[in-house]
Amino acid sequence: IVLAVSAVVHFTNGILGMLSKKQYFSMVPTKKDFEDAILQLRYYLGMTEQHPQYDRYTYKEKFEYWGLVVGNVIMVLTGFILFFPVTAASLIPGQFIPAAKVAHSNEGLLAFFVITIWHIFNAHLNPDVFPFDATIFTVKITRERMVHEHPLELARIEGTPPDVEGHAAGAHGNDGRRN
Repeated sequence: IVLAVSAVVHFTNGILGMLSKKQYFSMVPTKKDFEDAILQLRYYLGMTEQHPQYDRYTYKEKFEYWGLVVGNVIMVLTGFILFFPVTAASLIPGQFIPAAKVAHSNEGLLAFFVITIWHIFNAHLNPDVFPFDATIFTVKITRERMVHEHPLELARIEGTPPDVEGHAAGAHGNDGRRN
């Protein structure tokens, strides 16, 4: 029930923020995100020296967010079915109750693995932020890190054109590859 309430509060705040024009919905995946994912893969495989330039959110962050959204929907719906099985059986076929149990437990296991592997690495163990990314508490990020991780957002904030040569080279003094 707490998860359902927190999801409703989250989406209500997001929708109100967009309607009031205080924020735009930059978490929607775009064609550029798919292009960035392919470019990132080519970069990791050594097929290009060009590193994708990201705006406020990277394709990885958007993937994690929408995975969380879909996972929350599955957990909330199956959780209510399991919490109120008699009511659920009067509204939907009874076969949905054991299916809800399987979906609920599998989604819980998937969420556990995503958090322990994907999120822990990207937020805490990634060499760019190791040993700890304090941004969540300080709400501050260095300019060097902005140049390296979010050059398109930095260019928009500063009102300058983005560096098309590759943002990492200027920030780290190397060929653009992370050490």
